[in-house]
Amino acid sequence: MEDIETLVELGMDENIANKVNGDTPLHTALQTGAQESMEALLIVGAKTNVLNRDGKKAEEVARNNVIKDSLQTKYCPLEVKLIPETTCVCAVYVRAKRETCCIGEDKAMIKSEMNEHFSLDIPKGAFEEETSLSLKVYETNTEDDMVHISENEVAKEQSINANILTDVYQILIDGNQPKKGITLQIPMDRDLEGDDELVIAALNERSLSNEEDALEIIDVPPQTISGSLIVEISHFSIFVATWKLKVEAETDKLELQKAICDTLKKKKPASFFAVVKKVIEDDQGLKHVMIVECNVASKSQKRLDSWVEKGFAAQNQMETGSFMMCPSDTFYVTVENSDGRERKIQFFPCRNSFQPYTLTLNQGIYDPDEAYCHAIISQKKGIETEEVTRLRVKMTPPPKPPSQRTPSPIISPIPPPTTSPPPTQTIPPLPLPKPRSDTIDKRPEFLYVDY
Repeated sequence: MEDIETLVELGMDENIANKVNGDTPLHTALQTGAQESMEALLIVGAKTNVLNRDGKKAEEVARNNVIKDSLQTKYCPLEVKLIPETTCVCAVYVRAKRETCCIGEDKAMIKSEMNEHFSLDIPKGAFEEETSLSLKVYETNTEDDMVHISENEVAKEQSINANILTDVYQILIDGNQPKKGITLQIPMDRDLEGDDELVIAALNERSLSNEEDALEIIDVPPQTISGSLIVEISHFSIFVATWKLKVEAETDKLELQKAICDTLKKKKPASFFAVVKKVIEDDQGLKHVMIVECNVASKSQKRLDSWVEKGFAAQNQMETGSFMMCPSDTFYVTVENSDGRERKIQFFPCRNSFQPYTLTLNQGIYDPDEAYCHAIISQKKGIETEEVTRLRVKMTPPPKPPSQRTPSPIISPIPPPTTSPPPTQTIPPLPLPKPRSDTIDKRPEFLYVDY
């Protein structure tokens, strides 16, 4: 997948047609059943409606119905209108790679395409009949798993899977468990000190649905050879390595179990933030553009900086903290004191997800402390709607107009003196100017939000 994205960045046309038969790279991917290549091509913008010289689309030359249905139901682009003259093309990628193989009575060595240092050494006679084995590898301690923490006022990054020392390996079989011990070798993600005591934890997948204590610690400590852990197992399950000290207490076991479950669900730490920019073209100085974005926590600061470079003002920088989210988790954004209309925003670990708004202050707001609103982010659970967090957004009000004084009345000139002294003329005092009602600061009942 990364190779295709790199080629496109270097200038490759993702829709280039073969001179012989007119097939595009997407045609070839579906013809050969290359699911990951198909996904990568769709993410970089490959078109699904291009015809080859036989007049067929890519889906019409698919190798099998599985990949054809996958194209039609999950990966066709979706055009979403956000604000006038702005569109966004989205593609969804939520598939975990599953490796399968068949094993029989003979000795076998199983390797993984996802990690070349992983292996299963199956002795002869472990299985009496041919059995299908499947393997999934779930990555941990990646860049997307990093969150910002603060210790003694010093900010640093730490992985949410700090207690997990390896990727999570899910090994399943269709038939009975093996009759002999299987040698499992799993590579570690980090360098360890010589006195670190490690254990292999096995997770019973059937017990996870009941939220029971499904974690089992293998009694025999693993051997550490060339950065890998080697241990004998008696059955296939979900395996991961951790420190022995991290599973001695029951609360620690439950915490590790939760971390493994989050990994199996592909949950990542994510955060929300908002930025705002005043519309220069607005003569009244009331309009602002607000962006609400959801992103992987480790990338949020970089994304925030990119908006600031475009002239937006940062709001509540990461003050909401991070939330554990699954890919395509859906949230709803509403603006406080608006008409209540909501917009969807979804979480994608590999893509930026944001929604733009046009906010218009009511006239009569001049105090910066009153020129603000809240973007409320909620999630629907069944028929209930639960608020997740809210972002405080500060706007820049127009300057307060100067007070206008009431003009003085015109006074008639004094007539010239006559033979008899004129009576003394009393000039009435000038009336005081009345305060204008429209200069009094008032907090509006709502903002005008342009969707």
